[in-house]
Amino acid sequence: MSAGSGKFFLTLITVSISFAAFSLGAAHLRSDPADTMHLEGIQTMIGNGQYIRAEQLLEEAIRRDCKEACYYMGMLHARKGGKSKAVFYFKKGAALNDANSEFKLAQLYSLGWGVPKDKARAFAMFKKISDRFGYAEAMLETGRMLLTGEGTAVNRSEAVRYLKQISAPGSSKVLPAAQYLLGSYYLEEAEMTGDTDRQKEFFGKGLQLLRLAGSGKVSEAWITLGNIYYNGKFDLEPDREKARLCFYAAVAIDGSPKAQYQLGVIAMENRETEEAHRWMQLASRQRNSDNGLLAVTTFCQVSRS
Repeated sequence: MSAGSGKFFLTLITVSISFAAFSLGAAHLRSDPADTMHLEGIQTMIGNGQYIRAEQLLEEAIRRDCKEACYYMGMLHARKGGKSKAVFYFKKGAALNDANSEFKLAQLYSLGWGVPKDKARAFAMFKKISDRFGYAEAMLETGRMLLTGEGTAVNRSEAVRYLKQISAPGSSKVLPAAQYLLGSYYLEEAEMTGDTDRQKEFFGKGLQLLRLAGSGKVSEAWITLGNIYYNGKFDLEPDREKARLCFYAAVAIDGSPKAQYQLGVIAMENRETEEAHRWMQLASRQRNSDNGLLAVTTFCQVSRS
C-alpha cells in the first residue's frame, strides 16, 4: 500500500473567506498614526460584537475621508453577512487608494461574493496592489494565479519573481503559503529537467522551502515532505520514520485526514494494528475528504484483521 504518489502536483491555495466568522486582522499600510489607535479600538469593538457603537464611530471617520475606516466598515458588514454594504465600503476605500480595501475587493471578485465572479479582474487588482504597495498577500495571489493560469495566462517565471519576494527567511513580508507554493514549483522543475545538476539544485531548494513552510504551520508542506521521505526521491532514500514525523506534524497543525490516513498506512505496514486502527478511525470520521472516504474502507479492513 502506498502512502502517496511520487508525482508532485502544485496544490492550489484558493482564496477562502469565512464570512460566518469574518476575521479582522490588523490592517496593513495605515497612513495616519492618529487614526491607528482609534481604529484599533473599533476593531476590538467589532471583535466583541459591539457593532452599533463601532458603526457610529466608523461613520464619523468616513466623513473625514479616513480610508482605513472604509476598510473596517466593509469588514464589519461582511462579518454580519451584509454583502452589498461590504462591497460598497470596500469600493469606497479602494477609490481612496486604500490597499486593504482593494485587496479585500479583489478577493470578493475572485470568489464571486457580493459581486459577479471575475477572475481576470481579481488578478488585475492583485497585481496592481502588489506592484504599487508591495502588499504580501496580494503578491501571493498574483504568484499563485500566474502559476495556475487563473484569470491570466500562465507565466511561471513571473510567478516566481513575485513569490521569491515573500519567501525569503527573515523578510518582514515572508508568508509560509508562498514558501509552500515556491517549494512545490521547484519540486516540479526538478521532475521536468533533464539536467542532473539542475535537478539536484531544484530538489534542494524545494525541500528547504517546504521545511520553512511547514515550520510556518502549512500542513500540506509536511504532507508533501512526508510523501517524499516515504517514497524516496532522486538520491534521497525512503525513510519511514522521517515520513511518520512529517505526517504527525501535519496532524498537529490542523488534524489533516490525509496525514491521519498516511499514519495509518505506516502503522499497518509495521503491523501496529491498534495504532493503524486508531489513525484510520480518525481519518474515516472526515468522510467529506477523499482520504476520509478511503480510510472508511481501510478501517473496515483493519477492524476485520
